[in-house]
Amino acid sequence: MFPPVYLDDMVLVDGGVFTNLDLNEAISKCREHGFADEDIIVDVVMCFDKEIKVEDWPKNEFKYKNAYEVFDRKTQYIDFYYYYEDITRVIRGYPKVEFRHLIVPTTELGGGFIPIFDDIEQIKFLLAQGEKDARRSLNDYLQEFPDKALKIPQNET
Repeated sequence: MFPPVYLDDMVLVDGGVFTNLDLNEAISKCREHGFADEDIIVDVVMCFDKEIKVEDWPKNEFKYKNAYEVFDRKTQYIDFYYYYEDITRVIRGYPKVEFRHLIVPTTELGGGFIPIFDDIEQIKFLLAQGEKDARRSLNDYLQEFPDKALKIPQNET
């Protein structure tokens, strides 16, 4: 857990301060501190071990799929709902809260759990991949919403 950071008129906190990835509780705490839903911004970094994607099947190609491809697609949906169901339920439950960033792995990270205490090379890989995924996500966001870029004043010397 990281201590709160005060930036301009915002208080940025580690979600684990309240409970680990319990977004309902984090939003409730913001409300308890007097924030309206419209003023709550939630950023989430998902730490699962692989990239989750469901292959796009155009409607005209369904009938050409074999049994294995149908089974594989079912597995893709199972994985998707396993990893994303909680967060999608929360997003639907708070329509006025801004869920700004959902940063997810874009490559296989290995193992069934994130190996927090692994060898130094694996830790360096995980950190580098996390930074790469965060930068990709933030760059995509800023391209779509350039007016949302944080303006950092330059030191005048």
